[in-house]
Order: sequence, then C-alpha cells, then structure tokens
Amino acid sequence: MAATTVSVKSVDPYNRSKRSLLRFADTATLAQIQSFVTAWVPLQRAIQGPQIVAAEVTFSLTVPANAAATADINGQEGARFSFQNASLNKWGLWIPGILPTYKVGKKDIDTAPQAMVDFLEAVVVGDGTIAPVNEASQDVGALASAIQSHNK
Repeated sequence: MAATTVSVKSVDPYNRSKRSLLRFADTATLAQIQSFVTAWVPLQRAIQGPQIVAAEVTFSLTVPANAAATADINGQEGARFSFQNASLNKWGLWIPGILPTYKVGKKDIDTAPQAMVDFLEAVVVGDGTIAPVNEASQDVGALASAIQSHNK
C-alpha cells in the first residue's frame, strides 16, 4: 500500500495558499496522525510567515478488482461534471479518460445511458451510508453540467 499523506495548507497575507506534504506509513492511524499534526503545526508555524489554516489526511484504500485500462484511451481527455450545492460556486468532479461512448460532439457528455445515470446518482446520494460533499461540507445537489475536458 501507499503511504498516508497529510497536506498542511498555509495562506500568506495576500491570500495565496501553498501546501506542505507529509507522509506516514500506511499503518498509521488517524489518532496517531492527529497527535503528530497537533504537535507539529506550532513547530512549522514558528519557522514560517503564512498562517496555517488546514490539515487534511489522505488514507490509502483497497480498490475493488476491476478490468485493465481500455486500449487507446487518453487519460487526459476526460469529463468535468458540475453539481449544484449551497455555496456560491458549483462543485466540480473531473473524471480522466472518459469512454468515447459518452462523448457527444466535441463538447458534451451523454448523461442518459444507465451506467452514467448510476455513476451520477452515486455522486449525489452516495451508497446509502455516505455521500460526497463539497469543500465546505455541503451536500452535493443535482447535476448542473457535463462537458468534455482536457487536463494535462
């Protein structure tokens, strides 16, 4: 498994943000990492000017078995989905390497096929126990747009 990553976000007086990344063994628990970050943030703050405003942890999860990558698919040619939510901005989700089946013309994504309906429903309502939220922990609402997108 990969290491567990902690991202510590700092913001300078001009509201520009940068992140420091720390990695821990995949055996580290959330409690151990929280303890470390609680002790470590004052140490980092003592040597830097920007204010530390957030720390986020990313755990490695077991991915269920799935098929090998589809041949001739460019992972940079994806789809960007925007969803309504309670914030001023829509919440976006980018998916790499969208299959040609779902591309309509040069811009749009077909959201009618059942596999796409199931995917979008899982984003909005979750799996019955948990559902995604936006950056402000607000529920994700209805799909606002689905377009083709190229990321480098």
